[in-house]
Amino acid sequence: VYVVGDNNVILRYNGSEWETVTHGYTVNFQSVWGTSADDIYAVGNSGTRLRYNGSTWNQETYGMAVNDIWADTYNYYYSVGDQGEIYENYGSWNSMTSNTTTPLNSIFGNDTNIFAVGNDGIALIYASSNWTAVSSNTNETLKAVWANNETAIAVGMNGEILQYKNSAWSAMTSGTGEILHGIWGNSSKYLTAVGSNGTCLQFDGVNWTSVALPVSAQMYDIYGLSRNRMFAVGTQGTILKYAPINHTCYQNTLSDPIALTIVESEAEQVTVTLSWSNADLLTSSGFYINNSQTTSYSFTSTAFENDLLTLTIMPITDASGSSVITMTVTDATGLTAVETIDFQVIKAPLITQVLKTIATGYKHSFAIDDSGQLYAWGSNEKGELGIGTSGTGKEKYTPVTVSISDRIVDIAGSQNDTVDNFSIALKSDGTVWTWGSNTDGQIGNGTYGPAEYETTPYQVEGLSNIRDVDAGRKFCVALDDTGIVKAWGDNEYNQIHSADINDRYTPTTVAGLSNIQAIAAGGDHILALKNDGTVMAWGKNNNGQLGVGDNMSYASPQQVLAESGPSPLSRIIAIAAGYDHSLALSDDGKIWSWGLENNGRLGNNNNMSYISRPTRVLKQDLSHLDGIIGIAAGSSHSIALKNNGTVWAWGDGVYGQIGDDMATERTTAVQVFTGSDSLI
Repeated sequence: VYVVGDNNVILRYNGSEWETVTHGYTVNFQSVWGTSADDIYAVGNSGTRLRYNGSTWNQETYGMAVNDIWADTYNYYYSVGDQGEIYENYGSWNSMTSNTTTPLNSIFGNDTNIFAVGNDGIALIYASSNWTAVSSNTNETLKAVWANNETAIAVGMNGEILQYKNSAWSAMTSGTGEILHGIWGNSSKYLTAVGSNGTCLQFDGVNWTSVALPVSAQMYDIYGLSRNRMFAVGTQGTILKYAPINHTCYQNTLSDPIALTIVESEAEQVTVTLSWSNADLLTSSGFYINNSQTTSYSFTSTAFENDLLTLTIMPITDASGSSVITMTVTDATGLTAVETIDFQVIKAPLITQVLKTIATGYKHSFAIDDSGQLYAWGSNEKGELGIGTSGTGKEKYTPVTVSISDRIVDIAGSQNDTVDNFSIALKSDGTVWTWGSNTDGQIGNGTYGPAEYETTPYQVEGLSNIRDVDAGRKFCVALDDTGIVKAWGDNEYNQIHSADINDRYTPTTVAGLSNIQAIAAGGDHILALKNDGTVMAWGKNNNGQLGVGDNMSYASPQQVLAESGPSPLSRIIAIAAGYDHSLALSDDGKIWSWGLENNGRLGNNNNMSYISRPTRVLKQDLSHLDGIIGIAAGSSHSIALKNNGTVWAWGDGVYGQIGDDMATERTTAVQVFTGSDSLI
């Protein structure tokens, strides 16, 4: 992330802290945009454009003051300025005819049109190679514009918000009279605008609603990677980060205090101030900074060094609930930095994994509604629907309720290509329930056999405080809230236990694992994500699905390797397992795949039979598929959700599972066709 400002300031966020960027020029910057990590423009007064090429910043000067810059998907840059100037750059800067001398403040576009807005309500649109003025029906100065393929939104003075739709601008009700300086969204149904006096508004597709910020500064701009990861900037060096799901850490802060790292460029007094919501959960006496009971802590910083503090939080005795804790750090000159923590106290067992509300087995499906009620439909040969019946003719063609008390929070179905399928569910109280085929002990009731099956949910004994479950071909796996993995059922490839290949008919602890935060079961292999961002894998490996550099099966957990070298795959935040392939998502939005390559399920345009180390997933133009926030693996295909709401798929598509209106395999990722511009 780059931010720019007055007095030559360019800052870069490296994922953990802000760094000052040295460039050697004197500029009051107004805007920054980049098409890649080694192609970035920072623009400002006197027509200054600084371009970063990956190693140095170089000056390019054209025209008057540059107020904003933006680039399209083809890496064409566009800038607007104080005299109505519009420039285009694809290799070199060229002036475009805007037919106005009114100051233009902002520019943004979509796949079809580009919008520019400015003083006195001026609004221009670029289409068919020409800039044309479109009446905005206002004389208010417009400060910023945002657009996607469905609409454009402009904001400005006196709370003005305009929407462009059906070739015309119309006013929206903002509910504020403050100046709105910046706007950004990840879809037309989720937008955020910021402005004067700490104003923040969010749009849900119907209404604009005021959202409280932890500061009252003038906020000038906002941009994000997704609706849950945004940055806003303002006066006095204010930078706000909105990331309610950016990082989750379950810990007892009494025995394991939260570590705070503060970096200040000067050796001066720095003050950390705490505020919080929910007075029924937290009081001022429950906060300790560096073991001192306080909500305001001051210290003298060390210039450009990491100052380490600890935060201990003690809630009210026997209270439970959630609170947003805001930490504001202020230095002697008044510069501030703000971070928030979503703090939660739960008496019941922790359910920490992002759990599934829909799931499929080989020929059966499940859904969980908002109340936790489980529904099932499809094949029911061995009672895999859990509705008390089984056999041919007992299948269900529409969803029916599964009789199981209390709330279901996770569900999985087996991927067995025979009639011997089963199901596993997790309840909100941390207990595990199974039903269906029990050929190899996968029900976990101590028995097994081809004639053994359960047609109604059975509570697996010996399991408690479970937070995640999954189903393999003929085995089950569960993760408890201490990071321990349990498994039972088929052990042909040592998925359950390393001592032998005898099946296990009750839950057995998988040795050699600790600090696990997520699990995924493939056909005959298992993946486990550790809290340090590395991945462990074990079981069947005939197609390299373990990602350890060979195709030898392993009886004990092995560390998944990086694409090359001896280092492990790292910075992983999510995992998924297909029948013979595996996926991982890193915290920078990259997808890694390995295992069986057949049908293109790895998405790397490779004709090898299998790949035994993680490789990047590619798009059709052979560029990397980036900006991913969610992944899932089918038996022989894979899908991913991007931060712009689009869905991408690759692999076996003979039954239409790729969703691109074709019935063929895809060896690289293609966008799922929705028939409209709708986004997830």
